[in-house]
Amino acid sequence: AIGNKRIGHLNDGIDKIYTKDYQDTADSKLITARDKSPHSEDDIYTKENPYRTSTTGLYVYFTTAKAAKVTYTVSTKDTDYPDFSATPQGGNKYKTTHEFQAIGLVPGKTNTVTVTITYRNGESRTRTITKKSSKALGPEEIRLTSTKANTGQDLGNGLYAILGNDSDEQDYLFYYDTHGVLRAEIPILYYRTHRLLFKGNLMYFSVSTRDIVGMNKLGRIVKFLSTGDDYILHHDYELDADGNLVVLATDTRKKTIQDAIIKINTATGKVTLLVDMGTLYKSYRDSTTFASMSGSSSSSSDATNDKSRNYNADSTPKKKDWLHLNTIQMLNDGSVILSSRETSTAIKLDNVESNPTIDYMIGEKSFWKGSDYTSYLLTKIGNSSGTGGQHTITYQKDSRLPDGQYYLYMFDNNYGV
Repeated sequence: AIGNKRIGHLNDGIDKIYTKDYQDTADSKLITARDKSPHSEDDIYTKENPYRTSTTGLYVYFTTAKAAKVTYTVSTKDTDYPDFSATPQGGNKYKTTHEFQAIGLVPGKTNTVTVTITYRNGESRTRTITKKSSKALGPEEIRLTSTKANTGQDLGNGLYAILGNDSDEQDYLFYYDTHGVLRAEIPILYYRTHRLLFKGNLMYFSVSTRDIVGMNKLGRIVKFLSTGDDYILHHDYELDADGNLVVLATDTRKKTIQDAIIKINTATGKVTLLVDMGTLYKSYRDSTTFASMSGSSSSSSDATNDKSRNYNADSTPKKKDWLHLNTIQMLNDGSVILSSRETSTAIKLDNVESNPTIDYMIGEKSFWKGSDYTSYLLTKIGNSSGTGGQHTITYQKDSRLPDGQYYLYMFDNNYGV
């Protein structure tokens, strides 16, 4: 009971974070506190997690008399945590005002952030910030256990994003470095974050089944987008050529799930239906029989109420999951490539934002035999194995291939249910 109360309290607090009023107020308070006095490189202003979107994210602000570039390194006295170095967004440009979020502080530890300031003439100087970071909100490991010896391969200096845990408790987006050390914890509303997209100095990511946000370099949420009352997102989304979101979705008014593609205008927030797969595949959809992973006897509100925090479209007994789109890849010509779990098929659609038509399918002939769609199947050359409910089709161009050719990578997790 105590644990449930704590989770409920945590959920309520995070619900407030993902509102425009909260973010505007947090920004106003931050600027007011910061601007009470000037801040040079000898009096750097810092504040931990001002927008409450990154538990150990450190807001940093100072000015320099001459234009300079900035990098930083995070270190702790604890030898379990190697140093982490980064160049903040915009830090590689010479300027006199420096404002950034230092990512990489270890939760619950005393961290030393060494800021290196480099001028045009090559002169550089360092300043240090000592900060005892807050503890992580969630139960995640601060350093992951290595199960294989280091092969010596250079993994670079990036961060691996763990895109959410879809749990019955509070959900998070995690960043781990190449040593397996937790460098950021971002609480989300619920469900999971499926993809990180970058456009116009914002990072777009989903924070629930209905909400996608745009976060700036400081951790402030400046874009609040919704799938609206009639749709919930499912698994994946991409940006089109105009910077709008193209989202795999379920139309909650229908008796089927995971079979729609919608567009969210990132400027206006307007939601439009691009593709109803049940229209393109009507005869096949109508031929399928009802099946539910949870069994038709389930009647809990979480299985039937699509507005519930714990609603899971996969296990609802009230909807037919005949296609189950789980990945979308957008091509420059306006076409998309989709992964369908229930048919074990990759589907390419042309003109998805104007007049969607089927271009081709990659799947097993035996599965589609007798349907109206066999003519769209590409011919398989060789004896590669078939798939059983695959996830994650990835489109990749390669300049070494002839014009019009590309690679498709696929994660075949043999999810044949």
